[in-house]
Amino acid sequence: MTLPAEESDLVPYLHDLLYGAAPILLNDLIAQASTEIKRSFPDLDPHMVLRRALS
Repeated sequence: MTLPAEESDLVPYLHDLLYGAAPILLNDLIAQASTEIKRSFPDLDPHMVLRRALS
């Protein structure tokens, strides 16, 4: 998974990715996204970002 370079693009990107995924893949995608958010955007809380993307 390659996250967008801009923080402002992160939530829309994750929203589209997660809502377009097969249900069986969601757990793995969420775990991978959490790891990548921590790596790419260390100042962001991955749980809050994912909550916003899934709301």
